[in-house]
Amino acid sequence: MPGVELNAHILSGLLGGGLATEMSTGQYQAMTLAVTGIAAVWMVSMSFPAAILLFLVSIAGILALSAAMLFGWQLWFPPAAAIAPLLIGFPVWGAWSPLNEKRINRSLTVRMQHQALHHSATDLPNQYVLEERLRQLGEAGPGEGKMAALIIAHIKWSGSAGGIVGRSAGDRLLGAIGERLRDAVRSDDLVVHLSGDDFGILITHLGEADQALPIAQNLIKALRDPINLGDSQISLAPRMGLSIWPKDSPDTTALLRDAYIAMFRARIERSPNTCVYSDEIAKEVHARSRLEQALLSAMERGEFEVYYQPQVVTENGRITGVEALLRWHNPELGLVYPGTFIPVAEHNGLIHTIGDWVLRTACEQVQEWNRQGLGPLRLAVNLSPLQFADDNLVNEVRTALELTGLDPRSLELEITESALVQNMEQATAAMRA
Repeated sequence: MPGVELNAHILSGLLGGGLATEMSTGQYQAMTLAVTGIAAVWMVSMSFPAAILLFLVSIAGILALSAAMLFGWQLWFPPAAAIAPLLIGFPVWGAWSPLNEKRINRSLTVRMQHQALHHSATDLPNQYVLEERLRQLGEAGPGEGKMAALIIAHIKWSGSAGGIVGRSAGDRLLGAIGERLRDAVRSDDLVVHLSGDDFGILITHLGEADQALPIAQNLIKALRDPINLGDSQISLAPRMGLSIWPKDSPDTTALLRDAYIAMFRARIERSPNTCVYSDEIAKEVHARSRLEQALLSAMERGEFEVYYQPQVVTENGRITGVEALLRWHNPELGLVYPGTFIPVAEHNGLIHTIGDWVLRTACEQVQEWNRQGLGPLRLAVNLSPLQFADDNLVNEVRTALELTGLDPRSLELEITESALVQNMEQATAAMRA
């Protein structure tokens, strides 16, 4: 364009007020930072292939914004300062992003592997780690100084004075138990958290089998000291089972099963000492397991029956009352007496259902005899200590009397001294009710 023509355009712009003006320094810096920042955040939040397209769109958008401000408002916004950081930063980010993604993936993989091999509450290794260690032990084979012992510890605390704890406090308690177990064994021994209440301790490099039992007893001693949890002291009740390799079985995979069998025997007998596995114990636990499985469906199959032992006046032979006696007829086990199956029912929680059925059945039968003119008869029903400790006992007795119409004065509930000793205050309240 000739100089005269250029000057004519400039003069026309000055006279008409149509010349473009530069933005102030503050406005220019603020707008540059805003445009660059929005474009950068937008690109970083996208995956890398999509970010390439977004980068090109951002460059074109900055140029379009500069042109729009120039032709629309006659404001000159130099786009170079906003485009330059994107041109420099995008390749750097493009090279760093895959590396950072790999680092994050490695961190997540390590974390997931740790979570898969450790219990969340105690951060102790879990059963998978124990089984893998047992497999390695079996592959190495037995030899001099290679004897091992596995201890399974079942730990309860609900029966203690401060035993009712929330979930977070329960996790802290489990963590404290895990620390005590670790502190009570050697550094090369393995302590694992198998489940909520069960822990495993693998003792290796034993010279003799007799060395294992003192270690187990030392663990019991360490766990019996109360644990301070906030303002409460929690008393623990550990039950431990012990199996020895290769003495009990050359197969290390059977070591875990045998230790569980011994622990279960300790739980059944509520033994304060460690139960050592033997074939006799395995047979007893197997029989107990069969009994427990059969008992679970005995009520549904109608296998229970109530016998009635009469109370007779010797002078005239008149029956004045009866005592309800429960019997269990199982197709495979035959006639099973209460002394055999009641402890099992108490252990698995069926005693409440069975006891309520016996009470209603006996009340209904005695009331029927009364209607037939054989009465009035008194009825005696035995209560398990667990039934007597149940808060719902009074309602169950009231319901049985209302449903059968039996005179409450005709019913006797027989309890043992142990039912009173366990919780005298609750027992007194239940008796009065």
